[in-house]
Amino acid sequence: MKKVLEKILYLLSRGILWRQKPKVVGITGTVGKTSAKEAVFAVLSKKFKTRKNIKNYNNEIGVPLTIIGSETGGKNPFKWLWIFIKSIWLMIMPAGYPKILILEMGIDKPGDMDYLLKISRPHVGVVTAIGEEIPVHVEFFKNVGELVKEKMKMATRLSEKDFAILNADDSRIMKFPGKIKAEAITFGHSKNADISLSEVSISTDLKNAGIHFKIFHEGNTVPFHLNNVLGIHQSYSAAIAAAVGLVLGMNLVDISEALKEYRPPKGRMTLIKGIKNSWLIDDSYNSSPEAAKRAIEFLAEAGNGGRKIACLGNMEELGKHTEAAHANIGQLIQNSGINYLVTIGDKGEIIAEAAKQAGMPEENIIITKDSPEAGLKIQAMLQEGDIVLIKGSQSIRAEKVTKELMADPMKAKELLIRQDKLWEE
Repeated sequence: MKKVLEKILYLLSRGILWRQKPKVVGITGTVGKTSAKEAVFAVLSKKFKTRKNIKNYNNEIGVPLTIIGSETGGKNPFKWLWIFIKSIWLMIMPAGYPKILILEMGIDKPGDMDYLLKISRPHVGVVTAIGEEIPVHVEFFKNVGELVKEKMKMATRLSEKDFAILNADDSRIMKFPGKIKAEAITFGHSKNADISLSEVSISTDLKNAGIHFKIFHEGNTVPFHLNNVLGIHQSYSAAIAAAVGLVLGMNLVDISEALKEYRPPKGRMTLIKGIKNSWLIDDSYNSSPEAAKRAIEFLAEAGNGGRKIACLGNMEELGKHTEAAHANIGQLIQNSGINYLVTIGDKGEIIAEAAKQAGMPEENIIITKDSPEAGLKIQAMLQEGDIVLIKGSQSIRAEKVTKELMADPMKAKELLIRQDKLWEE
């Protein structure tokens, strides 16, 4: 039945794109896809009628639903019937449809990108980052190289009239420009990047969190400031948004102004006030080796003398790299000077053991089986001024830890991910 639904959605979304002819911005990568999507939307929506994926609608069903402009029908056949009727109407009446679609495209196995690009070939293709760490979603690929090749189809399948936005600081990505027909525009901290980031400064005082930097492009330099944004990697999201805005006719000054309103998506390095006057860094949406490394590095630098607590859960879809990837994170925790480690799940135990072997005192390591238990353990040990990083793959549901520790849990639906009925247990 799922395959039949996919085929119907494929045909309907293709028909809508043929009739409406919006510009499509496609975004993929191992880390940073959703943050980049939100930053690009913050910029483009200032000038164009723009639509983006909602929630995690980045697969063979979610991308067509984004094109249609509907949420899933779930198990309700009448909702699906309405979606089909709406799709047919959009093929008849072109008025009111977005001028630009921002489509985040995620992949899990070989052929996924081929399928998504058959649904919609972007005019602008963005590859955020692959990273030097073991990428997530590698489980169903022969090796990392095959995964990278699949993701890079976002850029290599573009035509000469299109634009490829590429991370100049990522060595895996920069092996591909010679295979790309589209006009390649690079971004990053490299001085040779077309969109070059410089003078980056991060406020590690959580009361005044933010990032300041400058973007240089074709002889022009414009200052940027992102308020209440954590982590140097968020500057890449801004650079991607600048690149996309520029190729679609905007200028750097307007782009800088638009990004003042950018906020990271829920569950991606968002800052939340915790009980006992503590701080929570909620990075509970998902986890991968590269993203976990970035989050730990920020935790190590953040704050004003409070204790640092890392609450880390399983990282999924790593295949044969699972044990090594979790062990590397455990070593990084100890080497970064984090005070306490709380792990969630069976793979979290690998993190704990590696941290112990690297020299972290055993009494500073707490192993838990699930997120509710982890939340209660941290609640019992929490002190005023502590900073807690909360991160794990979706299966761990680490947002339950955040909810347990929030100063105002009544704001959970406003601030946390996976709070609707679909995720209720």
